[in-house]
Amino acid sequence: MSPEPTPRRSASARRPLYARLLRLRHINPGAGLCFVLFEGVIALSLLLAFAEQVSWWGVPVLPLTVAGMVKLNDVIAGALRRPTQGHSGSGDRPSGTGDPPGGPGRGIRPD
Repeated sequence: MSPEPTPRRSASARRPLYARLLRLRHINPGAGLCFVLFEGVIALSLLLAFAEQVSWWGVPVLPLTVAGMVKLNDVIAGALRRPTQGHSGSGDRPSGTGDPPGGPGRGIRPD
């Protein structure tokens, strides 16, 4: 008998926990980078506290600050990726052509 097929995990379930907790939508850090951003920053803050370079309140503040900066980077990446509404196209492209500057099929694909 063949085993039953396992249900596929959704794309969001395969993402690292750090990216899911921050609800990152526009950047996709890998597992290694999430490890450095979460556990690595906690270890760094503990090391700085043990060396008395920061007080003990810096241990939770440093990881929260890094998480805030990562989320801010995600928000800015999303804002820069979206086209502006009602833009008339007064740029470099001649009006009347619907092709991207590199020719048909050679442009940035919308998400």
